[in-house]
Amino acid sequence: MWKTCLGTNGFIAQQLYGYDYSLEEVLNHAQEMEYDGIEVHSRFDPFPNQVDEVAVAAYAEKITSRDMNVAGIQARITEGKIFSDQVGERKAWSQSAIGQVEFCHKLGGVQCGFWPASRQPDLPDRVLVSRLSEALMPVAERAEQLNIMITIEPEPVQIDYSYEIAAQIVDAVGSSNFRFIYDCAHAEVMVGDALEAATQFGPYIGHVHFCDSDGTVRSQEGASQTSTHLAAGDGMLDLSAILKALHQTGYDRWLQVDVWENPDPIDCSRRTKLFVDSVLSTF
Repeated sequence: MWKTCLGTNGFIAQQLYGYDYSLEEVLNHAQEMEYDGIEVHSRFDPFPNQVDEVAVAAYAEKITSRDMNVAGIQARITEGKIFSDQVGERKAWSQSAIGQVEFCHKLGGVQCGFWPASRQPDLPDRVLVSRLSEALMPVAERAEQLNIMITIEPEPVQIDYSYEIAAQIVDAVGSSNFRFIYDCAHAEVMVGDALEAATQFGPYIGHVHFCDSDGTVRSQEGASQTSTHLAAGDGMLDLSAILKALHQTGYDRWLQVDVWENPDPIDCSRRTKLFVDSVLSTF
């Protein structure tokens, strides 16, 4: 059955809510809740230089020493621009992304997520799909060699602003190691029915971010203006049915409990993890 992980991306909204969780507090919580792994984000715990083997090993050991795995990473791109009309800029993005895939592999992770750019409303869809797929092809090729699943996450504020667009990009790249992230909150906002999206787009799902949703976006000043992520039971989704639908699609990879921009990420994590455990025990 699926392994569960906690994403450290959910603990970077310090300025929005005023909390200040340390890495040790988050990892201790994850260990206490019996998560199988951690999905790491550089804004919470900065990534080491990936060519420094000692530093990379020490970074992973912070997690593995607590009997958890590094499930994967939320990539940090430092070069290029994926949607640029300049080929050199797109190639630079690809090289930076390949470096992140290799870093993920060194950590022992199997999932490398990319958020290529913010929404580009002036860029025609056909151009968007062409440029992103072209830049992602060599990244997917390297991911195949290292047995890493690479993903993009369609969400309202991202360049891949719809599930249909994300599916077109996946089809254009044509790699079994490239899919997109199914996020319950984004699916509810973008598709209008998170349960239907899980079934309709099942073959395109390479990773899951799990949470409840009330169908809104978090619009207060300082927030990312993207879909509201809630603890299980605080929204309106039939989360049990969503988990069963994902199971029926044959999805067999990590499930990340996503506490993104939740005002109480520890409580959100605890309640959602307990809910997931209770449902998975019936499979």
